[in-house]
Amino acid sequence: MTADEAPGEVGAARTLLDRALLGLRRVEDPRIATRDVKAAIADALEELYRAEMRRESWQEFHGHVTNALRCVRESLGLLQETPTDDLAVHECLELCASVLPRLLDAKLPSPTDERPVPQPTGDLVAMEGEPVLVRIPRQAVRPEVPLPPLEELAPEVPKLAAVFAAGVDVDELLALAEASVGVVGGGEDDEGDDEDDDDDVIDVRVEKPEAPNDAEAALESIYGTAITSGELLRWRAEQLIIDLASLGRMRFPQRDLPWTHGDVSERRLLTRLDALYACGAEVLPHLVSLLEDRPMPDPELTWALVMVFGCIDGRDALDEIARLLEVVALDDPEVAGAVADALVLAPHPGIGGLLAPWRTHRRVERRRIATHVLGHRRELALDDAIAATTDDDRDIALHGARALMLYERPVPGSAFREVLRHRAPAVVRAGILAALAHRRQSGFNRALELCLANLPAQSDAAMFVAVAGAREDGERLLLDLARTGSEPLVLRALGWHGSIEAVGILLDKLDSELEAEVFAAAEALERITGAFLLADGPIPDPLPNEEPFKRGWSPLLMPPEPCLDRKRWSEWWARFRKPAQANVRYRGGHAWSPRDDMHMLEDEASTLDDRIYAWIELSVRTGASIPLDWHRFLSHQRILLDRWRAHVSRGRVPDGGWPVRYEG
Repeated sequence: MTADEAPGEVGAARTLLDRALLGLRRVEDPRIATRDVKAAIADALEELYRAEMRRESWQEFHGHVTNALRCVRESLGLLQETPTDDLAVHECLELCASVLPRLLDAKLPSPTDERPVPQPTGDLVAMEGEPVLVRIPRQAVRPEVPLPPLEELAPEVPKLAAVFAAGVDVDELLALAEASVGVVGGGEDDEGDDEDDDDDVIDVRVEKPEAPNDAEAALESIYGTAITSGELLRWRAEQLIIDLASLGRMRFPQRDLPWTHGDVSERRLLTRLDALYACGAEVLPHLVSLLEDRPMPDPELTWALVMVFGCIDGRDALDEIARLLEVVALDDPEVAGAVADALVLAPHPGIGGLLAPWRTHRRVERRRIATHVLGHRRELALDDAIAATTDDDRDIALHGARALMLYERPVPGSAFREVLRHRAPAVVRAGILAALAHRRQSGFNRALELCLANLPAQSDAAMFVAVAGAREDGERLLLDLARTGSEPLVLRALGWHGSIEAVGILLDKLDSELEAEVFAAAEALERITGAFLLADGPIPDPLPNEEPFKRGWSPLLMPPEPCLDRKRWSEWWARFRKPAQANVRYRGGHAWSPRDDMHMLEDEASTLDDRIYAWIELSVRTGASIPLDWHRFLSHQRILLDRWRAHVSRGRVPDGGWPVRYEG
């Protein structure tokens, strides 16, 4: 819960009031003024936050505690106004009542106790690169929980029903209508009408409102009531949070898009956060209440709210995150994913402690979120990560494997034993990634085993054999798989493996009837040769010192549309194949170099999958274990790329080979 670790009477009172506030969501009796009760409890919590802020002065501390007592008594009065059998109401009553003795005995907190709200220092500073912790000027973040709509009370049965029940004639019915609506039949003009006239109508006259007497009232009648500055700020904040919700989804990495596709979205996202905090803390409760207007779970808005509070320093902001986690639909996979993503990215230092108890929670969705978030924040203990990989739940095992992948300190080979044998291919793939990132031979052996079992596409096994194996480990196996099978992934893997022995098979695959095979073969040919062969036009002659298989290193450039014409490729290969050597590994027509992988990691056009393969190739072939978390903001990834660049620049790996540097 929000303040379980808060010491002293005030901390215990906050915990109880938080439970009461959340308990109001279970109230079903429509006669209970739940929103008034919520306001009173929120006032009490806000006063307690302020009391802990004023711990240096007994007089101020006691004044805020006294105010909180008054608010609690007000909530008790509201809850007792209407007799009810609603159990949720009685639970709230008991919780609020148990707060009273604690506040009556409240003592000053110890100076060493954590302050719920830090004192603001200086002006707000614009965020750059990724979210940072901010200290917005405020007394405290006012607690808020969205309440579900209550059923409207049934209106009183009108007297008309009683009249019908007794049985009436038309004259009595018209008399009832006249009394309820207006003038019936029209007065003097109707005196001469024949009683049998069927054209009688009911004439309802509405009095015309009087014109306003002064200019201000006249303007108000035309343009409406002017909104206050507070209302304007709330409206502006509402627009900002909606933008923020959309940008949170737009920045999320996609496998088939360039890895920098979220760059603009992330910059815009940070400006929305800056603008929201500039609106002031007073708008924050209104933003939370927007969840009340959503008839269905809203993952995007949930993400935005968690992010907003996750960037505000102070325990009061962390408490609001905890309340949100209690009220949103975590059993909805999209909501749970949005919550986890926001908690990974939010910089609040208390998030790890908030989620730590969830590691062993009875609800599986909470265990999933805890493993996911703590793993990416690198706050998951190694033993807990290993234990997660053996969990019966697929997603927990997956998050545990990813947590192992992000560890920088050495991870023992035994940590990967179970995850590499998991029943879910996605978990096995994550286990292979984690093992290879730590240069453990067991990861490569598992990929090789899948290929030998004729399952090269399962868990991307063929790709890992290509990027993490020695020449003799993969060449014959991948060639045999390409000859006998029709898995496009195997053809892509041949391109990454880089042996010219694969060119003949790749040329043959250009005649395949399977479109996916043809595209994969053309891409693999480009990756090996660097031909930059277009679909039409003459085959260009290379510049001096730029002949294929003789030139020095240059970045691999892939054509926007690969040439799929077998005849043109055969012609190109006949002209330029002579310098190619069977014992040299090629990438883009030159001897492979770690710089090729470094370029792939940094190139703005690189897709997520290609960056993952380049990262593993660098890890295994250069002997480094530097993580790469592609779920974090791009600025965070670029810091890791700087470390990789410094490592590669030392030039300890010769070009043109298949070196492997496993640790066991």
